[in-house]
Amino acid sequence: MFRVILANVAADGLVSKVEHLGLGYLAATLARRGFAGRIVDASFHRLRLRETLEHLTSEASCLVGFTVYYNNIRPTLSAIRKLRLEGYRGHITLGGHHATFHAEDLLARHPEIDSVVRGEGEGALCDLAAAVATGSEWRGIANVACRRAGAIILNPCRPLIVDLDELPFPVRDPYVEFLREHGIATVISTRGCYGRCSFCSIRAFYRLARGRIWRPRSCSSVVDEIEGLARAHGVRRINFVDDEFIGPGAQGRAHALGIGEELRRRGLGLQFNIVCRPDSVDESVLGALQRAGLFHVSLGIESWVPRQLALYGKGVTREQNLRAVEVVRRLGLDYLYFLIPADPHLTIEELNENLDQIERAGIEHAAEGFTFSQVMAFRGAPIKAQFDAAGLTCRHSREPEYLGPAAFEFQDVRVREVYRRWRDLFGEFIALRVSVGRSPRTWLRGGPEELLNRRWQQALAVSGFRLFRELVRACQPAPGAAALDDFDRMLEDDLDRLVYGRALVLEAAVESDHGEGSFLPLDAREAIRPVWSGVVEGYQALADRAEALLRPRLEGRGDRLFARRVRCALRDSALHLCDRVVPLCKARRFERARAVVRRELSALRAGVARIEQAAVRGDFANCVFFTIRMGRMRLVYPGPGVRRLVRRYLRTLAGAAKGPHASPATGERVRPGARPKRAGRGTE
Repeated sequence: MFRVILANVAADGLVSKVEHLGLGYLAATLARRGFAGRIVDASFHRLRLRETLEHLTSEASCLVGFTVYYNNIRPTLSAIRKLRLEGYRGHITLGGHHATFHAEDLLARHPEIDSVVRGEGEGALCDLAAAVATGSEWRGIANVACRRAGAIILNPCRPLIVDLDELPFPVRDPYVEFLREHGIATVISTRGCYGRCSFCSIRAFYRLARGRIWRPRSCSSVVDEIEGLARAHGVRRINFVDDEFIGPGAQGRAHALGIGEELRRRGLGLQFNIVCRPDSVDESVLGALQRAGLFHVSLGIESWVPRQLALYGKGVTREQNLRAVEVVRRLGLDYLYFLIPADPHLTIEELNENLDQIERAGIEHAAEGFTFSQVMAFRGAPIKAQFDAAGLTCRHSREPEYLGPAAFEFQDVRVREVYRRWRDLFGEFIALRVSVGRSPRTWLRGGPEELLNRRWQQALAVSGFRLFRELVRACQPAPGAAALDDFDRMLEDDLDRLVYGRALVLEAAVESDHGEGSFLPLDAREAIRPVWSGVVEGYQALADRAEALLRPRLEGRGDRLFARRVRCALRDSALHLCDRVVPLCKARRFERARAVVRRELSALRAGVARIEQAAVRGDFANCVFFTIRMGRMRLVYPGPGVRRLVRRYLRTLAGAAKGPHASPATGERVRPGARPKRAGRGTE
């Protein structure tokens, strides 16, 4: 049987625990046509590049299709190059929004890619597989972009699929274990969106072909799929990932109500969450869906500033946004709202207006409460043409556009200063969020994946928001004020508090952590209480001791590099320790849990003692790196080349350009910009 592999290469620093329904539909359609389609979802299964390649080459295939988006385009291209170098001679194609709008550039720059499937891919991929399998000519297939006679050809796209019920249910083989363990599945009930948001490429994607952009499946088909998931895999929660669940006008409301009514009629007892626009929020519709199991709503608010709403083409007013939030609150539904508070014309007054409204709507409900999200000018989105025409976009390198969206510079110098400072600070929040995402706290109460650690994420968002708000206030009277050191310390303290006080559910948190939405079940909380005695104080003391040792040893801010790495490593150790000890407590293995805690803290104390010894010798200034892996702190001395690079970075931090200073490696006085003496073998 002709085999097709469909791959989703993991994006750098991004983990997605959501089934890739696009690949699922493609695999199901291929199977209907007699082909064997296998999904390799490296993002979902956290596969490294080498592991991904092993999966792609583990069995013979004549066609490999990669789904690409701007987050994973670099590792995908790297995987394709390595695949070719290892001798793969089959057909390689790309698909998805990103590949669709950059098809010409990708084909022009990457000869290892044979084709790009643009727009809806089910029909085109099946035709392509049939042509490759029989050795037939494939370059004229609708939706396919390719090279022909030295030129790049973009074949016209076939009409959009009118009746989505004709499509088979998506293949879920790679996700069965997750479905059965967590009881959560992803479903799509419609395709397309009736909105005209200027930052979105959905309309442009579907406008490549004839047909209605927003198309619903029949209510019975949607619930048939859900019922099958419930019976086959024990699924109890559904994550609807439609671009817009409640469609346009009376037809859209009727479709949403029909799904709710069908779920109630069959008595499946499921919970589900949806995504919708603020102007789609109707209290009677959401109330009916709530009775059918709706428990969470994600709202595309984007902004509270009228000028930004007009720029983004939302077609809604600030009052409609406020009313949407009020409706979901009144119904008692859990909710998140998504914001894009930053565009090139943003003023400090508009920024403050958005921040005021975020506080009123609930900081903990802001999906990106601490990232200061900027609007991105993607190809295919109308806003890109607007920015290009106004000369607002710029690229800081000669890299092709498909490797990332164009950047812009804020026109208001006060906003520019806020963003510059925040960019230096918020990376630690992102790193901590990614750390939690990569190692899900299975000891927390379950829920849809994006809600699994909801209280933890809420605490993180509130902390980040407050820090950001203080930064905005500090930059308003004097944009050049040197307040960065203060905020750096505030950031570290907040992160310590979040990890040691919230994520670990230590003594104070255990005492206050009650109710149905609590972090831990009652029996686990009671079991952990005696084991954790003194742990939080131990971690905090280690962090403070390490920082005290490092702080006076380097000039300027160089010490912060080391101190931050140590504190970050301690937090990482705390999260890993919690993962190990909580299951032991839940299994009533208390002595084993205490032994793990003692061994971990003992190893950490030994690590800090080694830092103290290195500090006494002055050795740590030779670019010592601090790492903790399951509580084993060690000093890692990189090779000479790496040491030279880091020493140069430290000199910059220490203000080397302002005058002579002590060389980090030798303590000698050196000229600004002079290369330090090479460290001897005795310090490596």
